[in-house]
Amino acid sequence: MECVVQTSALSKRYRRTLALDGVDIEIQRGQVYGLVGLNGAGKTTLMRALAGLIAPTSGSVELFGESTPAGLAASRRRIGQMIESPRVYPGMTAAQNLEIQRRLGGVPDARSVGRVLELVGLGDVGKKSVRDFSFGMKQRLGIALALITDPELLILDEPANGLDPLGIMDIRVLVRTLARDRGVTVLISSHILGELAQVATHFGVLHRGRLVKQLSAQELRTTSHRYLRLVARPQDRAVTLIQEAWGVRDFRVVSPTEIDVYQRIDEPAQLNALLVGHGVEVDLIERCEQPLDDYILNLIGGR
Repeated sequence: MECVVQTSALSKRYRRTLALDGVDIEIQRGQVYGLVGLNGAGKTTLMRALAGLIAPTSGSVELFGESTPAGLAASRRRIGQMIESPRVYPGMTAAQNLEIQRRLGGVPDARSVGRVLELVGLGDVGKKSVRDFSFGMKQRLGIALALITDPELLILDEPANGLDPLGIMDIRVLVRTLARDRGVTVLISSHILGELAQVATHFGVLHRGRLVKQLSAQELRTTSHRYLRLVARPQDRAVTLIQEAWGVRDFRVVSPTEIDVYQRIDEPAQLNALLVGHGVEVDLIERCEQPLDDYILNLIGGR
């Protein structure tokens, strides 16, 4: 499978702020890669670095196998991006804005403007000026501008912002269709994991400029949703046994008596026997379902 995006120790510093700190990501062709993180985690900075809108302080970017300045410049012509607010001419119509972008991008087929407008749900806006668009309509236009050059890699920064539930569903369908039917690789960001989980095939979790974890959708389903809730006393002895005798490092102390265990979750009876056999009083041990966003908070330490 072709590697479309690869970064190595990518960092970006703004004076005293380290916006990206040694980020290594890898995105294969056809993947929908969901970039997750709290506001200020570095998602937009990473996207801007990939699109060539900012220069990294250190580290490297490789796109479509190219890493030289000339190769990156050529590769970026294969990218469509909507990063932060879409840049539009407010006094023009959506079609006029797309026509300008079509010509700048060297797209020969003028009919592509109408097709893209229909694709993003703006086929009926007619001669309405962009200045009169709602925020959600401007988001749709931004996506249309990113798509007009028929990109192989599509970068979308928080595309669901400002959209109503129907609009968010439309974006999901669009992203799935582009990846499945056209083979477009998509990098899409959000601070809401549950939203990205509807479309992404792979995930990268950013926190304070660092990539905390990369995992596939399958890995997310098998590791994030289920855990063991343990109520036991004395807690410090239970924690020591979980770490040393049970061999588990992925757990969280949630109260003076409660512990959530994220590994070996199909062995509650064995864990209970271990604890009781070493003098720990177990009041409760049960399997629980974990919200996806709670899983992310656990990864970044609840901050």
